[in-house]
Amino acid sequence: MQVATKRFTKSDYLRAVIAQIPFFESLSEAERAQIVDCARCVSYRRDQYVFRAGDTAEVGAFLVQGLVALTTAGAHDRPLGIEVIAAPEPFGVLAVINQIPYPLSALVLEPAVTMEVPADIIRTIVERSAQLKSSLLAIAASRFCEAQHVIQSLAGSSARARIAYALLLLLKRLKAPRSGPPLLPVTRKQLACLGGTTVETAIRTMKQFEQEGIVRMPKLRCVEIVRPDSLERIAA
Repeated sequence: MQVATKRFTKSDYLRAVIAQIPFFESLSEAERAQIVDCARCVSYRRDQYVFRAGDTAEVGAFLVQGLVALTTAGAHDRPLGIEVIAAPEPFGVLAVINQIPYPLSALVLEPAVTMEVPADIIRTIVERSAQLKSSLLAIAASRFCEAQHVIQSLAGSSARARIAYALLLLLKRLKAPRSGPPLLPVTRKQLACLGGTTVETAIRTMKQFEQEGIVRMPKLRCVEIVRPDSLERIAA
């Protein structure tokens, strides 16, 4: 989701962002104005962390553009991808509501912009809205189940299975091209983080996948998925 900023004031920009985030649909004009008064938009570079697991939950984040991966600690304390967030989804909000540390880390995969709302404002607004509470619980339940599934299914899996899983995780969030194989903007370092492996292992595995005709790597930070069905079999 991209929001035009030409000739916009900061308030105009934030109102435009809020209007495109389904999470805020049920809010009154007064509540939206309250968010505009205190929210800020923050730009992040690729491979930066918006926050790390265990950090104090000071803000609820809403992705405006880019891609962010939610990761947990896997085998040998290496990061393991749980979900890839695309605009305009919230992340880190449930920790804010429950006043607990962030349970997952948020790693930027593509240059991103987030709208970040202070914890006390998020809690105040959610307490007034049963619809927002319900929406948050649904998101939390989905991510918890996915985390459990990922950790259980990938425990003891081979590097091939882990990297195949990481590619499929990204593929789920990619808008399919009109023609040709899907193209993923991802580095080997990011694949290692999502798959819970070392960078060296990710590089070696991707070379194997390319030799087998499963993927192509036409340029830096770019992976073309030629045979997604093969990835699904390897990750299974």
